[in-house]
Amino acid sequence: MKELCFLDRAYGVAATELYSQVPWQWFFTGSAGYGITVDTLEAIFKKWRSKVAITGSLQVATMGVIVPKGHNHLHAMLAGQDATGRTLEDIAEWIPEFENDWKRLAKNSAKIVPVRDAGAVSYIVDDNLTYKANVRELIPINTKLMRKLSAKLRRTEQNVQ
Repeated sequence: MKELCFLDRAYGVAATELYSQVPWQWFFTGSAGYGITVDTLEAIFKKWRSKVAITGSLQVATMGVIVPKGHNHLHAMLAGQDATGRTLEDIAEWIPEFENDWKRLAKNSAKIVPVRDAGAVSYIVDDNLTYKANVRELIPINTKLMRKLSAKLRRTEQNVQ
C-alpha cells in the first residue's frame, strides 16, 4: 500500500466514512472522447444520470470523482429508489442501454457494475481521492435521497444486532 501523508490519511478516512454511509447499488466508470473537458464531462454525467432517473422512474443519488488522466474519465457510485422501494438493482437489465447512452453522449466507453461490497468505495477513495492531487470530486447529486437511504441502512444494521 502507498504511504499517505497525515492530511491525506485524515481525508481518506473521512471520505471513506462519508461514502460508506449510503447503500450504493451501481459503480459507474465513464470515459470522455478526445477534447471533452472536465467541466463538459461533469455536465454530460448530470445529463446521463437524469436519463437513468427518468427511464427507471427513480430518484437517483450520486457521488464520485473525475480523473483528468489520459482521456478524462469519472468514477461514480449510484443509488436509486422510487416511492414503492424499487431500486437500480431492479432495473439492472437496462445496464447495456445506459452504457450505450453514455457512449452517445460522451463519445467513449462506459461500464456499470452492480455493487457487491465496499471495494468500489475503496477504489474511489484509496486509489483516486487520496493519491491523485488533480482528481476532482463530482458535486453530490440528490443528498436528500442519500440521507434517506443512509437512515434505512442504519435501521437495518440495528435490527440485525
